[in-house]
Amino acid sequence: MTSVLLAISGCGANRNPQSGSFSTSALMDATRDLTNEERTIATRICYAYQSKNSNFKLQTYYGGTFNFNVDYKDCSNSTSNYSISGVLSTSPKDTRSLVYSTTSTAQFNKAVQTSQTGFLSQLCTKIQNNLAISNTVLDSGNTIQIVFNSTDMDAYTLQYFSSVNGVMKINTAETFKVRTQFNIVANQILGMDESYTKQLVCTDPTEFTELRQIYSNFTPK
Repeated sequence: MTSVLLAISGCGANRNPQSGSFSTSALMDATRDLTNEERTIATRICYAYQSKNSNFKLQTYYGGTFNFNVDYKDCSNSTSNYSISGVLSTSPKDTRSLVYSTTSTAQFNKAVQTSQTGFLSQLCTKIQNNLAISNTVLDSGNTIQIVFNSTDMDAYTLQYFSSVNGVMKINTAETFKVRTQFNIVANQILGMDESYTKQLVCTDPTEFTELRQIYSNFTPK
């Protein structure tokens, strides 16, 4: 059974989301192929996601409970901090995909990223076939640009731009920090998204919501 723990606090909580470098006035970069350094990071993430894709379908993880700490800031700058537990299961909308299933209605990203599902699936196929990869993709009316970086952990950011009165403006950004071969140690999960952050521009284009969820631990079935 899915367990959900909520400890929601009001505006001004101590553990606020961190917006980092997100800006509602961000501009698109020039379209180009990934650099060698970016491609190296992408390759590590793809192979980690490939391992995750296989392992998460095994009894060791499938049906187990994944626990996360979540911070959320809405358009009025009210913040909430809570914990959510989700059971690793097949998506009811797409049997090829995995989700962290929970009955909670709080803000939470249920989708499980792997080499087969999610934004990087096409990129990972190109990595395996040694094909050139652009930093820009057109998808469902959005122009999506991807940025790879590596500090304490390999990471990628997806920036979604759409045309407003002929001007390309950012509307959403998602950042994934991934446990890869670059930093894996005992008792950690290869390919795990250790943190996920999403910013969404509000009706007032100077404000944005922010969801930040941090992986805490895993409990076998």
